Amino acid sequence: MACLHLIFSQAGAISCLEVAAEADTLLLIVDGVYLALTETGIPMLAIAADVNSRGLASRITNNLRLIDYPEMVDQVAGHTPVISWH
Repeated sequence: MACLHLIFSQAGAISCLEVAAEADTLLLIVDGVYLALTETGIPMLAIAADVNSRGLASRITNNLRLIDYPEMVDQVAGHTPVISWH
């Protein structure tokens, strides 16, 4: 089954990208949303409030979907395994 990677920081993003597979999903949270500026080839979700609070909304890549916190909970509940990258 595809893995959900919760990315909380830029350092976490670097580490995650070393092992993430194309079938996985990256969920960008807090400063992890800076990865939204990079094309990864892996499906990405990002917390809209975090993207907007950092002024990145007009600069994000095309393979990113913005979500809210209730949808984040649904994503975490619907994936196994879930890995956090700090």
